Amino acid sequence: YICESMFYKSDILRLVIKSLIMETTRNGLEIKPKFNKKCTKCGNIADISDDKCGNCGNSIFRKPNEFERNKLNELMKSINLNKQSLLDVITDILYNINIYDNAYCIVRKQYMYNKNGQIIGAKPIETISGDVYKIHLIISKDGRIGMNDYSNKYIAFCPEHRNEKYEVDDIKNARCPVCGKQMMRAVAYYDIDGRYYLGEGEIKHVKKFTHSIGYGYSPILTLLRKILILLEQERYIQKAYSLERPPKGLLFLKANRNSVLKAWEMAKKIAQQNPHSLAPITIEDFSNTQSGKIAEYVDLSFSLEESRLEGYRQEIRRQIASFYGIGNIYQNDMEGAGGLNSEGLQITITNKAIAFERKLVDDLIEWILKQYGIQDYKIILRTNEEVDISAKLKRERDRLELCERLMNLGYDVKIYEDENGELQFKLEGKIQANGDVNGGADEEEQLWQSIAQSFNRNGE
Repeated sequence: YICESMFYKSDILRLVIKSLIMETTRNGLEIKPKFNKKCTKCGNIADISDDKCGNCGNSIFRKPNEFERNKLNELMKSINLNKQSLLDVITDILYNINIYDNAYCIVRKQYMYNKNGQIIGAKPIETISGDVYKIHLIISKDGRIGMNDYSNKYIAFCPEHRNEKYEVDDIKNARCPVCGKQMMRAVAYYDIDGRYYLGEGEIKHVKKFTHSIGYGYSPILTLLRKILILLEQERYIQKAYSLERPPKGLLFLKANRNSVLKAWEMAKKIAQQNPHSLAPITIEDFSNTQSGKIAEYVDLSFSLEESRLEGYRQEIRRQIASFYGIGNIYQNDMEGAGGLNSEGLQITITNKAIAFERKLVDDLIEWILKQYGIQDYKIILRTNEEVDISAKLKRERDRLELCERLMNLGYDVKIYEDENGELQFKLEGKIQANGDVNGGADEEEQLWQSIAQSFNRNGE
């Protein structure tokens, strides 16, 4: 629980993790087809301009299944009984990853059996983010998932009686001793009033900072000393400004004590009657003193600059942010930002951290769609970076110029638009005088020389 406590107590930690997740998911999810058309005979994916399958020659193609797209539209709006969207579940998982380095995605299923009790199918009911405190992985001492400590038996359970486990030699033919139905290998269990076992295809363990089989190690534990230093500094500053501090200052007067007290009381009464009036304070003559001063004030108020806390605090905050790959500008900290170059470098570094975060999300969504049987479509996170229109047009212009050169050399070039909306080209071969498409070693050498020259690489 210390990781959760540090996350909720430390403002910098919450800000860094929140900024990373918001930048990753701020543009939402998008459904895209995996192909434009597919051969009905061999399943080969073809370009939209192809008339025949390049693999088997079949001319009959099919488009992505619209039923799957409609199903994905429903899942993106509500994917569990809590009416959470798919993006809500992914956001919960991302928080668990960055706080605990342990996140669990659970797909609850309803299984179908044949008359022999064998599993023939499964219908997903909902997808949720698992509780990191209550889920435990089943791993043997030598790192075998779903096996006992000696790795000589499988841990099995019946999907209809999930509170009991059994150790079996043959997991494929294991049957429940209660109902006789096929059992599954257990890979984890929920600790809720006993054990609720989960099998393969029902739970996915995701981690980011740890690369080994088993549980992850929270990054907050790595940063714990720095976080505690910040919290103790804040507590010290709070007490310095509230309870445990000296008076703001001391006033030393070189005069008779009784006369000063009388004059001070008179000044307080005058201030109560009229705070804007001047109250004269009479003291004895001290013109013969060495310094000539009749009063001296010593400031005792607390200052961050004098305690030298502020510089060290900023350094720790930057170290915590850099650990997660977040630039200072994402924390509204513009100190040391030397113009557009520094800001651009921070954005580039942060984009790399976000790209790694997106890779985790892409793998997770792919696993979820596999459990729902989605084959023709994919769901991706919309890019968090703004599209540079001028750079895109320059890339397309370069491609068109290269296509023109290849066509002048006699090559058959087809131009098409890819899934990202950018122009690409496909080289078919060289057109001979008789109209046949062919290519040889000399033509191929000329081709690569032309490509190298078009990119100003001196033929390398």
